[in-house]
Amino acid sequence: VILADDVGWADVSLSQKPGIIPTPNIERLCNKGKFLENYYTQSTCTPSRASFLTGRYAANTGLNFAMFPGSIAGLADDMITLPRLLRDEFGYEAHMVGKWHLGNSQWKQTPVGRGFQSHVGSLLWSMEYYTKQIWQEPWNPLVSTYQ
Repeated sequence: VILADDVGWADVSLSQKPGIIPTPNIERLCNKGKFLENYYTQSTCTPSRASFLTGRYAANTGLNFAMFPGSIAGLADDMITLPRLLRDEFGYEAHMVGKWHLGNSQWKQTPVGRGFQSHVGSLLWSMEYYTKQIWQEPWNPLVSTYQ
């Protein structure tokens, strides 16, 4: 399953040929599976991710808007997540790459705490993925970078 937010419709070659960004592997995966072409998400990343991982409407997850740095919010402990269900009930493996943005003030709120076996990426919006700079605010990157 691939969930991509903050991607423009014409950015990838899947939806428009030629796309700005060639994505032959994603195109091949979608041609073998189901490709959803309409607007199925919330207006910000946190509620979209919460809905996708729990199968609930965003209003029923308690995460209705993007989380801000320092927030202690997260998915409720009793909410079953897709990776946990797929692993426990069906024997699948579940690994995550990318931005989490669904809570991180306690280990149980992180991707591994919510059912993924591993996670590589940022827990919040504060990392620029191309340069790997950490952002203090959306308009103010810190000078230090990962090498």
